[in-house]
Amino acid sequence: MVDLDSKESATLISKEVHIIDLACSEDGSKIAVSYVKNPDLDAKYLYGTTVAVYELATKALTEICHFATYLTELTWVGDNLYFIGPADETTAASSQMVFRIDLGTGIKHKGYTKQAYGEVNCAMKLKRLGTALAIGIQDGMADEIHILEGRRRESRNLFTQNQTLDAWDAIVRPDSDEVILALSTSSTSHPAEVYSMTVSSLSSDGRGVDPITPLSTHGQNLLTTYPNELTRIHSEFLTCPSADGTVQLDATLFLPTSQSTPRRPPHPFPILVTLHGGPYYRFTTTFAPLLPHSIFTALLLSAGYAILLPNYRGSSGRGRAFAEYGKNGGSGREGYEDVITMTSHAVREGFVDPARVGVLVVVLAVG
Repeated sequence: MVDLDSKESATLISKEVHIIDLACSEDGSKIAVSYVKNPDLDAKYLYGTTVAVYELATKALTEICHFATYLTELTWVGDNLYFIGPADETTAASSQMVFRIDLGTGIKHKGYTKQAYGEVNCAMKLKRLGTALAIGIQDGMADEIHILEGRRRESRNLFTQNQTLDAWDAIVRPDSDEVILALSTSSTSHPAEVYSMTVSSLSSDGRGVDPITPLSTHGQNLLTTYPNELTRIHSEFLTCPSADGTVQLDATLFLPTSQSTPRRPPHPFPILVTLHGGPYYRFTTTFAPLLPHSIFTALLLSAGYAILLPNYRGSSGRGRAFAEYGKNGGSGREGYEDVITMTSHAVREGFVDPARVGVLVVVLAVG
């Protein structure tokens, strides 16, 4: 612990583990910590993750639960600890949901309960919002911010958009029920900027009380230097049934044309089909030149190529059943078929020249 006045640090406890996350109680008297057996990247999958609470008054560290795989976003609200983990606790190939540890009966070893999300969407981020919990979720191609109060399983939508929400935070106005959101987001042809908006915590549709307000102009130099290159890019969402008819597939398609172009282009484009790793990940609309997993995006779009980003089975944003296709090699079966199906759909829609199709796969290999 660091004393901000004296700049001195003190060791509260020493233990041969690898710390993942920390969360303080609201009165600052306790610290929750999650840790794994060792720093190896696979440790959380092999040995699971332990959650413990350190009490400053007694200097005692008490293990309160053990989770079978990984957990993230440890957050303390009232007498509850929340975290995000896979809906199927035994595997990483599952959707992410919110779990709760009830500390109302004291600091002692106990279990956890499944609280919300993960069945038809995916929880991605947690923030304490006064006495409530704010949750960032992926719902299909949309990024949303919800608010969950008390121990209720129902939540309300504070914000939604069909493009990547890079970062966010929230506070409650002390004199009203309004929530101020700080957002970092981008569009297909505009770099990420910081925005704010005010919403009512009683809202259920994700619509703000005030319009979204830009707070930064970080990308202005880029827009001024390359106006033609950026305005000639836009994106489309494509959807179609899977080949076996069991699920609906979606993809983001970046096109080297302006938004004034009719939805069906006058001629098909050569295309690079870019596949994300994971497979628990999802592509949606974002600033095209900084598209994850492809350093060639700006070059290809400027050269007249389109880029197709399919979200095959096993991807995030669609809930547990969709994510768990990634189990037991499913990405090499259903996921493989999904990529072909979505590419064929783009050909039928007139976006893609079938004689000029390339595939890019970029993943992080650990070994």
